[in-house]
Amino acid sequence: MAKLKSYTCSKCAGILTFDSDQEFFDCPFCGNKFDIVDFHAGEVLDQAKSLLEQKSFDAAKEKFDLMLDDDPHNFDALLGSVLCVMKLSSAEALEDRGNLGNCDLAQAKKALANAKKNCVGDKADYFAKFTSAIENHEKLVKLEKEKQKLSSGYTRQELNDQMIANFQEFRT
Repeated sequence: MAKLKSYTCSKCAGILTFDSDQEFFDCPFCGNKFDIVDFHAGEVLDQAKSLLEQKSFDAAKEKFDLMLDDDPHNFDALLGSVLCVMKLSSAEALEDRGNLGNCDLAQAKKALANAKKNCVGDKADYFAKFTSAIENHEKLVKLEKEKQKLSSGYTRQELNDQMIANFQEFRT
């Protein structure tokens, strides 16, 4: 049998009503509104993680963002939000760099920068390493393209021109 819970307003101690369309609790006495995350943060995070495992990235991101609205420093929500942007069901999926092929790397870098900025303590280093992995992936993709060009029969002059252009790009 399901239990019926009642919640009280932290401002006036009035009994809160729940608006299921808006997903918030409303105090009819003082008018304060409370987000569902205020009372059910653990459940919302569990739902988000479950959606992430099921690769329902948009729905999971919505839940993680709901958590971040309430607590912008929540490491699990920050990580989940980044994984949703990258279309990865777990951080371990990053070990197979083929999984990054379907990812918008520019958006991933933005999400990682935001997560690193909002993360407190040494956990920010985690997101910095994540960013480093993406940058290494980009370098490998570029090297693979250059390798393909080399094996496709470039002339010596074309190779020299390409190397000079790469060097000038590197210097800037």
